[in-house]
Parts: sequence; structure tokens; C-alpha cells
Amino acid sequence: MRRVALGFVIAGVVVFVLGIAAAVDWYTTPARRMREGVPVPALVERVGTWGGANSGGAWIRVRYEIGGVTHRVGLGAHFDDAGVAAGEVITVYVDRADPERVAAANGLVSDYRRANLPPLLVAAGIIALGIAGPRLRRRA
Repeated sequence: MRRVALGFVIAGVVVFVLGIAAAVDWYTTPARRMREGVPVPALVERVGTWGGANSGGAWIRVRYEIGGVTHRVGLGAHFDDAGVAAGEVITVYVDRADPERVAAANGLVSDYRRANLPPLLVAAGIIALGIAGPRLRRRA
């Protein structure tokens, strides 16, 4: 029983640390992409929020051209106001290795769905540690 509890402790710590690392990566992605990416003008085609006003998420669809190829990409974030309107031209910063990975100066990013991963990993780590804790105390 103690080995199983220790396994849960190790797994919980590893998953918790991975969640923290993923959160740090997520929060530094827009700045890193703006610093290292190629600035390109993009036309905002659509603007919206998930589930209406005060939903906890804004998104936009932009169209831009890089290397003679036109790209349409959705950008999003977990705040309510995208800060732009349809028809506006904004500057997006395109990843040099993957032209579908984009960030805008207002914090919107193309891989916004990754923002859901860090809290899930941290929660899973805490749950694993919570399962292990009472089992370790019983045997001690």
C-alpha cells in the first residue's frame, strides 16, 4: 500500500510541476512570438466571444499573407474583449517555423486552446497528492 501511495506522490508532483511549466510557457508565448515572429498586417474578418458577453473568452478570425500564401487563422484568449473590430487591419506576429502560429499585440494567440491544459495538470497533480496523503499517514 505504501508503494502505491509513493507512486501517487511521485506522479502528483510530476504532473503538478508539468502544469506549472505549461502555465509559464502559455503566459510567455505572446511576448516571445512578438519578439521573434515576423510582423505581418492582417485583416480582421470576424470578432466574437464564446457564449455571449462576459463569457470568459474572446476570439477573432484574421486573414494575412506571408510568403505568397494567404492564411486564415483564429486567435483567441480568455478575456471578454478582443479589442478590435471586424474590418480592422492589425499587426500579427507569425512564427517563422509555422505560419499558422500567430500572436497579436493585444494578447490573442492562435493556440489559445492550450490555456486549458495548465489548470487541468495542476488539478490532477493536487488530486494525486490528495489521494496519496492519507495512505502515507496511516502507515507512518
